[in-house]
Formats: sequence, structure tokens, C-alpha cells
Amino acid sequence: MDKELLYRFIEGNLTEAEERTVTEWLQSDPTHQETLNALWFVHDAAIVNAPSSRHVRPLMPPKPSYRPQLLLRRCIRIAAAVLLMVGACYTTRNIVIEQHARQYLAIAAPAGQRVDITLQDGTTVCLNSGAKLEYPVRFGKTRRVKLSGEAMFDVEHSASRPFVVETFACDVEVLGTKFNVTADERTRDFSTALLRGRLRVNNKLSHDDAIEMKADDFVSLKGDRLTLHRIENANDYLWPEGILNLAGHDFREIVKRLEQLYGVEITVEKSELPRLNLIRGKISIAMGLDYALRALQKIAPFDYEQVEYDRIVIK
Repeated sequence: MDKELLYRFIEGNLTEAEERTVTEWLQSDPTHQETLNALWFVHDAAIVNAPSSRHVRPLMPPKPSYRPQLLLRRCIRIAAAVLLMVGACYTTRNIVIEQHARQYLAIAAPAGQRVDITLQDGTTVCLNSGAKLEYPVRFGKTRRVKLSGEAMFDVEHSASRPFVVETFACDVEVLGTKFNVTADERTRDFSTALLRGRLRVNNKLSHDDAIEMKADDFVSLKGDRLTLHRIENANDYLWPEGILNLAGHDFREIVKRLEQLYGVEITVEKSELPRLNLIRGKISIAMGLDYALRALQKIAPFDYEQVEYDRIVIK
């Protein structure tokens, strides 16, 4: 991407067609956002350190003056003019930043894959299969993103700029923490697991329903109300590292998790589901769905058949 075009994008001097070109370029690869952030830093530094563009012709030194009141009035007028210029520049800069904060990009994890992205404030996000994240080109006063699906966040701390994850059901407000969010509007499934730090979950479906979370808390949506529990097994949140935890889950829960991780439909036609009572057990997600099903067969009696490319039947 042409750097001159990116600099004009930062300054807000693009045509609609050029802006679409830059936006498409940013959406095509998460690393492109880091390139833009680096140019933005250079641009801001150049503005701060730039010498004055006004060339003042040197004057002959005036004769000493003994009129202090006149000198004081002149100094006050100059100071007021400088403050007015600084205030105008600051206001204009804020307007540009807020305009870009309203321009959202979107990135989605393809079926059966995970996507890692670093936002421009240093926050890292791991999107699970099928998840979609919308985030601004540049954060404003509040760092707000929108999530559909499952994602793991490791938020860069900033007490003055809260980080908010907006979902269909709740807004998750963060000060600096690591947490997992699942939000599926189609199934009305919402949950948040806090691994480190502090969270506040604000329910948008019910009035005056909010929960303050501390480490190892788990919040889920029951009906239209939030419920608070403790995390039963921290291994459930190893999926960003490519690990599927089996322990503590029944057969149907594991099948549902395989559907989500690999982006397939699994139909269970078995009349009686196998009973599992696993104390421990993990599967490498990278080994693929067939490997996961064969590993599951070693602890549960069932057969399966792939009837279509993205459809499995368990018998």
C-alpha cells in the first residue's frame, strides 16, 4: 500500500474511492493495522516536533522602554493568541481522532480456524472458529469493540480509557485483564470467564442487571438475567493454545464443542448417548476433526460417518 495514501488517510484527506481502498487493505490482513499504527505514530511525532513554518525577519533591537504597563498588555495579548491557536489545534486533532474512531473494520475467523489479532492499543485477541470482531481504525476516549462468537482477550491496561466488548446481550467493561467471551445471538448463548483482573458485565436485556467479576468468576445468561458462578475447569480456556479439554463434560457438550471448533454440523442419531466421567483428557485441535473423533471413540462406544463435506453423523 502506498505510504502517501496512508498518510492522507490519517489526515482525513481521501476521496470515498480511496478510503474504500484503504479499508479493504486493512481488512485483508490483521498485520496491516500495525503498519498503519506505526505510520500514525510517525505522523503524530512529526506534528509535535515540527519547527514553525513562519519565517520572521529579524528586527533591529528596540530602544529600552520604561512603560511596563504597555509591555504587560502586549504579553497578555500574545499569550491569549498562542492559547487560542493551541486550543484550535487540539480541538481539530480530537475531531479527526473521533471521526476515525467511528470507522469500524471487521475480521472473522474462518470455519475450523483461529485468528490472532493485535489491536492498535496493544490488546491481543484470539478469535475462535466462526467468531467476528468489529473494531475502530483508531480508538477514541473509550476502547469499544463488537463481538459475535467466542474470543479470548488480553487487554492492555489503561485506567483512563476503559475497554468495552459489546455483544448482543451484554457489554463487558474492562480496565485491564484476560477473559473469555462467548456470544451467539442465534442460540442466545452468552458467557464470560474471567482469568485475570476485573470485569463489569452490564446486561442490555434486563434493566438494572450488572455483575462485578473477580478472577476465576464465570457469568452466564439464564433467560434474560445474569448468573454468577466460579470457573469449574480453567482447562476449558486453553483453546487459544490449540487444546480441547474433555474433562468434566458430557458427550453432547463435547460434540457441540467439536461443531464450533471445526465449523461442521454433527448429527447424533444414537438412541442412547455414551456416558462419560472423565477426570482428565485433552485433544490437540490442530490434529483435525477425524483425529478428535477417533480419540473420543477410545473412551465412548459410537460410530460416525461423513455424509457431506461439512456434515458428520454419529450412530
